[in-house]
Amino acid sequence: MSINIVGTLTPEAIEVVHHWNTLARKHGLQTVQRMNAKRCSQLRARLRENTHKQVMCVVEKVFESDFLTGANGGGWQATFDFILRPDKFDNILEGSYANRTPIKVEAKDPVNEAFKNMIRKMEEDA
Repeated sequence: MSINIVGTLTPEAIEVVHHWNTLARKHGLQTVQRMNAKRCSQLRARLRENTHKQVMCVVEKVFESDFLTGANGGGWQATFDFILRPDKFDNILEGSYANRTPIKVEAKDPVNEAFKNMIRKMEEDA
């Protein structure tokens, strides 16, 4: 699929867009059809502020995130424009949207705790 580019992009930037589109098609997200001047400017800025590897990593992290790919209760999905926003780019890079494994917190049973304390006291007194 060809992308209409309005502006100038380096080969690295074009690779980022193609990487996004490849993963977007695979995961059912919106692909980039047109790189307008604003998108080109934002992508160039992200590539100036970060390494090419970091930008590619952010693209990959989007598709590893249940929330960003639509499993968020409302079906909202991240777009290419979303990840180009400086604050969202940093959030994704830092793992703010990464899937979380729920922390299992064991509730203490007061009766069981009292029983354990009683046994412990009896053992100490013996």
